[in-house]
Amino acid sequence: MLPLLVATAEKLFHRHPQCKFLIPIDSNVKQAQLAVYFQNTVVQPLFVHNSYLAIEASHLVIGASGTLTLECALLRTPIIVIYKVATLSYYLIKHFITVPYIALCNIVAETKLVPELLQKQANSKNIYQAVQSLLDNPEKYQAIVAGMNKVKKKLGVGGAAAKTAKIALKLIE
Repeated sequence: MLPLLVATAEKLFHRHPQCKFLIPIDSNVKQAQLAVYFQNTVVQPLFVHNSYLAIEASHLVIGASGTLTLECALLRTPIIVIYKVATLSYYLIKHFITVPYIALCNIVAETKLVPELLQKQANSKNIYQAVQSLLDNPEKYQAIVAGMNKVKKKLGVGGAAAKTAKIALKLIE
């Protein structure tokens, strides 16, 4: 997904040259491995070793579904969710999944709180447009933040994973 994110970052940088792009990395990933993707671009990423600090410092996150969407909700940072798998895998999985959303924060909110761009929709043009839509519309941005506050309250303190699973199971039934 990184080449897709780099292409999106370049489009955003041309419109917003003041933007900073934070790339969270963990101890298993070498910064040099990721920096290669940015070599021939105008984007100069800032590599951060603490994903929570990166989320907190960000105005907006672009990332794959999973616990990241809940982390963004808990830290009240809007996210554009992107997700791509092999085409065959997608069509096989699609028939078994009955929840209406893939992002955990959307599942907990029981509404499409944050944008989800799946498969062919997850391209740099659509991601750029989704980001611009939030940057150009403060009311829409604040509505997501307010929705994330509700998600945080719904999950409460402790046991977020179990509560999320319970909500997902309720949607499947």
